[in-house]
Amino acid sequence: MHYAARRRGFKFHPLCKELKLTNLMFADDVLMFCKGDASSMLLILKAFNTFSKTSGLKISLSKSNAYFNGAVSDTLKNYILSVSGFKEGSIPFKYLEMPIQTTRLRRKDCDVLIEKICKRIHGLGAKKLSYAGRLVLIKAVLTTLHSY
Repeated sequence: MHYAARRRGFKFHPLCKELKLTNLMFADDVLMFCKGDASSMLLILKAFNTFSKTSGLKISLSKSNAYFNGAVSDTLKNYILSVSGFKEGSIPFKYLEMPIQTTRLRRKDCDVLIEKICKRIHGLGAKKLSYAGRLVLIKAVLTTLHSY
């Protein structure tokens, strides 16, 4: 991906330009970011094809989506979708039970995660532990959820 980002014609997503962020990887998932233009998308697809040929791993098109903002024309959207084979996704969407959206997360957006943390802590018999034991339990739950 870094190779694709250095190629002529690649443009970073406006919010990722300063960090030179092109992708985030979690286990077997990849989130990729670029400006919504044909040349940037084609360079990303070329990088994926090179990776696929080298590793033998392939994109699961049934699980892959492209997300666009309002500035991308319908003609360009259709071209990118036809070349990539991706479906068009809509924002907001959930990834690892957390909402991915274009605006800042609010507390209610994180309620699902907060409930999950509380369930784990209460389900592990926290009432029977000392204060120090509860603290260790909470840290362990938060660490594992963060890793997940």
